Amino acid sequence: VTAVVSPSATPKISEGRQCYIVSSSVSQVFPVVSFNFANGASLVLKPADYLHQSVLDAGGMWCIGFMKKPGVTILGDLVLKDKIFVYDLFHQQIGWTNYNCLEAANVFVPKQRSSCCSSRDTLLMSLPLAITILILQISSVIGIKTM
Repeated sequence: VTAVVSPSATPKISEGRQCYIVSSSVSQVFPVVSFNFANGASLVLKPADYLHQSVLDAGGMWCIGFMKKPGVTILGDLVLKDKIFVYDLFHQQIGWTNYNCLEAANVFVPKQRSSCCSSRDTLLMSLPLAITILILQISSVIGIKTM
């Protein structure tokens, strides 16, 4: 992102985060970012999807809302908002689509005839998803900031 940000943005490190002082619209200053995954899947983010306005400066300081460290990239609630994610535990896959989260979601899970899994197995396979949802809920309630 830093390499292609408009020269009109002034870079600034704030609390260890890469931020920019901007006097115009972020959509004119910052690029669209794509995270590319296996099998050709891409998560495309507009500047509003990955930038957050700093509370330290009510003017125009915007900070990048994802963090990259060697071997891992953390995408927080800022990146995940207005998307629906589907976790296919059986096939070990994740999928997503853009969605206006102010609207009700119509979720349908077809019943499959399979004798492979007991109720206990299904519950155990759902546990990581339930824990993830719980952590996201707790962090949003207590106001943990996304990096």
